[in-house]
Amino acid sequence: MPYKPTEVTRGALENCISAYFDQTDDPSYAGFIRFLDTNADSESQLRQRYSIGEKTWEAINRRVTDDAYEDVFDHGTNPLPEISNALFREGQVSVIPTSHLHGAKEELTVLSILSYIIDNKIDDYDVDEHVKDTPLLVAVDEAHNYVSSPDTLRESYIVERARDAVKQGRKDKLGLFMITQNPEDIDGDILKQTNTNVLLGLREEVVQKVPSVPRGYEKDIANFGKGQAVVKAPDVEAVEVVGLPYCLTQHSN
Repeated sequence: MPYKPTEVTRGALENCISAYFDQTDDPSYAGFIRFLDTNADSESQLRQRYSIGEKTWEAINRRVTDDAYEDVFDHGTNPLPEISNALFREGQVSVIPTSHLHGAKEELTVLSILSYIIDNKIDDYDVDEHVKDTPLLVAVDEAHNYVSSPDTLRESYIVERARDAVKQGRKDKLGLFMITQNPEDIDGDILKQTNTNVLLGLREEVVQKVPSVPRGYEKDIANFGKGQAVVKAPDVEAVEVVGLPYCLTQHSN
């Protein structure tokens, strides 16, 4: 995912990454941090080769040192590109649980997976064919945590790419299914491009903030019971639906 340092810092960081990958057959996040530590001296071969001054070196380390990176990466599981053929198959439902993650670790994991899917779907160069060639409907639970007004650079990147995805997703066979109790927090441009809305019971104060609530249902939605919803789609009159009185899906682990 992106970062926005100065061009000098960007070039120096990319040089450090390339130098690390050139000297190891078993790259890892921890290994890269150790590589930087061994070259911390201003007279080191790496810093001399690329003329990396002290301020630039400090900027590099600020961008690669994060507890969440250490907690998430390189823990013995298969890298996503190596299992994409199993995850992304037409007609298959794949669930990626994150309930065991919290805070920055969950954010980093979810945003990384979303960026991988969206980038490989809507880009054309050097893409994962299993993502590119498979029709996908990506469901994001608690979507307001990831496609709302961004607070970090990673979030900004995802929101910008999600805007592109909802605009051209039909062409690329990509659909975004955003699940949230706080639809008013979803980025406005993304919400405007969302074709179909399924609105279940919402608090009255939330209803007033959601422009997609169909006319005539403003008061009803706040009083919906379990299983009640209204479905709104382009060029279709809003329809109220009621679910079955019993559950068809087993949710036990």
